[in-house]
Amino acid sequence: MMKLNHLFLGFLLLFLAENLKAQVDYDKYPKASSTYFLQDVYVYQDGKLSSDLTNLVLRDGVIKEIGARVNEPKGAIVLKFDSMYVYPAFIDVLSHPIKAVEAKEKTKVKFPGLPPDAVAGITPQLKMSNTLKTEKVNFDKMRSNGFGISQVAFNKGMLPGNTNITLLTDDKDQFFITEQSNQILQFKGAGGYYPNTIIGVMAKFRDLYRNAENYSTNQVRYQSNSERAKLPSTSLAIEAMVPMTKKQQTVYVKTNKKLNNLRAIQLQKELGFDAVLVNPVDIKGLESDIKESRLPIALSSKLPKKVEKPEKDPDSLYTDSDLEILELKERQYKAYQARINIASEAYKANIPLAFALLDNNGGEIKKTLNIMIEGGLTEKQALDALTVNPAKLLKIDNLVGTIKTGKLSNLIITNQPYFEEKSKIRGVIVGTEVHTYEEKKKDNKKSGEAIDPIGKWEFSLDTPDGENSGKIIIEESGSSYTVTLSQDEDPDDTEVIEDVSLEDNIMELQFQINEGSFSANVEMTLNFIDAETLEGSVKYGDFGTFPLKGSKLSSPE
Repeated sequence: MMKLNHLFLGFLLLFLAENLKAQVDYDKYPKASSTYFLQDVYVYQDGKLSSDLTNLVLRDGVIKEIGARVNEPKGAIVLKFDSMYVYPAFIDVLSHPIKAVEAKEKTKVKFPGLPPDAVAGITPQLKMSNTLKTEKVNFDKMRSNGFGISQVAFNKGMLPGNTNITLLTDDKDQFFITEQSNQILQFKGAGGYYPNTIIGVMAKFRDLYRNAENYSTNQVRYQSNSERAKLPSTSLAIEAMVPMTKKQQTVYVKTNKKLNNLRAIQLQKELGFDAVLVNPVDIKGLESDIKESRLPIALSSKLPKKVEKPEKDPDSLYTDSDLEILELKERQYKAYQARINIASEAYKANIPLAFALLDNNGGEIKKTLNIMIEGGLTEKQALDALTVNPAKLLKIDNLVGTIKTGKLSNLIITNQPYFEEKSKIRGVIVGTEVHTYEEKKKDNKKSGEAIDPIGKWEFSLDTPDGENSGKIIIEESGSSYTVTLSQDEDPDDTEVIEDVSLEDNIMELQFQINEGSFSANVEMTLNFIDAETLEGSVKYGDFGTFPLKGSKLSSPE
């Protein structure tokens, strides 16, 4: 962790004691009651919005009553969402909001071809549930984009560890809605150790899987006849893979390219485990193989930057180099079209479809869905891929995925039907928590005109500890941005932030301060007033929000 923390940490500690005495989250309804009443709303059920206004009663995190004639219960908190639209909250089938556990292998690896499992990236025994109990994690960004549940996973190595299906609340006691967990397989080499190639990863996975099968079989024999049977040899990794061999866990295989789809299908057919293809990118020509193997797919919620179709001018003379560039652009265009059309192709082939946030917070999910709808997906299919389908994949469809009495209060509320251009999420209900989101004011002097944020900016932050200053470097990164922060006191010490979103000239980013046992989530908002000026704020966990202003120093050449 960089020393940039000192820019923010000093004054936080000065006011820590006072703030802890009276923390109030004004974006949440106070818990004076565990019963909520949603009055006169349109409810999305059975693939469509109700034509009549409806009421809902939520009690202790569960939907108790739905209907036009349902009355307000005594003592209930009435939620002010009149004439708005209620949908099931979205379900993400795989995300990485917590950094992976790093292997703390101190011993020198004597044989690179036979490293310890942790060095090789083989840690299926790790439990995300244990990490969630101890680590501070902020799910508000995911919630504000409509997500109420996420399958949270590590992201290091070929077998990072057990996932956890998590209710995205601020209350750790409500995180765990099911004991079901799954495993992740990635075609990631160990970098200098075996397995360090994709072929090696496949071979190692086969070996581990078969050893887990043998261990399970031998363990049964040993337990039934311990005097004669030999105690099976094992390891933590092999034991952790036994539920996978019994189809008690699903393997979420992150493929990320077409060739890896074939590799995943090959492994699944050979070994017989239950699997989901994550971020398959392109399935054209593989539909029958995927369907035959009964493999659902989970698409990334974020599309790459749009690629325009290259046009060849019939009146121009092209050199060989020019033609090579045109061919490259044509391949890039076809790859982008494959990403757009993959959802509709999956539905045509009756392949179950869901979405995975992976390394982002879902800020582009609506944009992604609208682009895929242009490619042939229907609105109902798009919503199913965020609600009904992932609930079935994660085996929690008895709890969530639809709005029915007896199911969990896992809802989003929008001011207009979700796919309308100007619709905004105004509320998210997860368990017993109600989170509200007000419309952000646009202060841009050039209203409606997109401002290019890329370049180097200087900023000053007004804090109770005085004014702090630093630099912000904003660079384009695919379809998103990378932001580098530094303080003037130590300009060589930087923090690189990739969790960035930009909409209507307002950039939002977040990172975490860690100093010993102290940690706090930092949320920064940058409002680009014009090409040379920005204003904004920095929110430090629950300790307050402070104003920021800045000006542009330079643009990229």
